[in-house]
Amino acid sequence: MGKILIIFPGALGDILLALPVIQAIKHRFPTAVLDFVGDVRYFGLLKCTFLFNSCFDFNSSDFITLFSPTANYPAAANFFRSYDLAIVWLRCPGSEKQLADKLNKYGIRTVIINDPNPQPHPPIHHTRYLLNSVKQLLESQILVPPYFRLTGELQQFARSFFLNYPNRRWVVVHPGSGSPCKNWPLENFAVVINQLNERDWGVLVPIGPAERSNKELLQKLCGRAVFVENLAIEKLAALFSRCSACIGNDSGISHLAALVGIPTLVLFVGTNPAIWAPWGKNVFILAKDSTIPITTEQTFCLKLPVSNTKSSLQIVECLSTVKVIHKVIEILEGEQTSY
Repeated sequence: MGKILIIFPGALGDILLALPVIQAIKHRFPTAVLDFVGDVRYFGLLKCTFLFNSCFDFNSSDFITLFSPTANYPAAANFFRSYDLAIVWLRCPGSEKQLADKLNKYGIRTVIINDPNPQPHPPIHHTRYLLNSVKQLLESQILVPPYFRLTGELQQFARSFFLNYPNRRWVVVHPGSGSPCKNWPLENFAVVINQLNERDWGVLVPIGPAERSNKELLQKLCGRAVFVENLAIEKLAALFSRCSACIGNDSGISHLAALVGIPTLVLFVGTNPAIWAPWGKNVFILAKDSTIPITTEQTFCLKLPVSNTKSSLQIVECLSTVKVIHKVIEILEGEQTSY
């Protein structure tokens, strides 16, 4: 296998859940060149995985031609014909054959196209679902956490950032997500932040473009927090690497913290952790009983992305601030000597 093109214009959490599968593909074809097509916002982070030779913007003209029945640009044909295999994780109902035919026409001999969104019933973890879509390529279906290493420049950025706050221990608190139905109440996060401040923990709150209202309300409700706004994903990863833990909803930011390796407490209020649990060796999940079938609890250890780790699932009737604060303190007391 010479060159492999992976097309996946997914959100941050989706991309991070795909990394173990892409790593397995790279392990199966160690001499192959892997290129990635997706959202440019994540390219800096993907460079830290050392999986890809090049990354390309999904919204460029070369890829827009794939979805036009008539467009046939020579530049696109020249680009695609160098690849032996294309793996396309993209929801395009009714257009799969048209897309495959066009990629074949452009010179890619083997094309695998799959909807990247698993069905809720029966629940299958997103990473395992993506693995099943390419199982014909792999000799083994054993997955391991993706390799991740910050560049020297990113490490220096994080060191310089925290020089402004000497002698502090830090926890990441992220109250947002891609959907309001996945969010634990913002007022509850404010209570957690205040409790951490009382215990002399510094709190780092990432704020994205759509979360400015969260910042304004948190500033009114809680004491000391450092807000980092619209920071590049790879720079957030660098800051997270110097923190002791992360608390957040089911979001790309929680998946990022888990990838970095810090203990990560994820609150599932509207999605099923059996499908969307982050990859990581220190992932702790609190889930409302309405988000996951109770029969899944007994077998959840088999569904966690990484087994034989400190990761755990706890199903509760309600995600009260008392329960969450108790779990946060438990995690911090168990981990702070390591960070």
